[in-house]
Amino acid sequence: MLRYIHQNPLSAGIVEHIKDYKWSSYCEYTDKARIIDSDFTFKIFNTNRKKTISEFTKFHEEKNDRVSLDINEKKRIKDD
Repeated sequence: MLRYIHQNPLSAGIVEHIKDYKWSSYCEYTDKARIIDSDFTFKIFNTNRKKTISEFTKFHEEKNDRVSLDINEKKRIKDD
């Protein structure tokens, strides 16, 4: 799920690389975390922090084939 979120600006054509989107938390994981707790996510990859960042970066650079659900139908919902 995190890769999907980080790759959204790429999919939308806003940036050419994940790290270039300034509102993303991606750089918090790969550089220096100031507002996130990266340890929770990094435990999934590896216990060695340096190796973990490398694996995290590689994982995020892989193409995500996950299909998102685009809903174009608009419905007006009333309180009734």
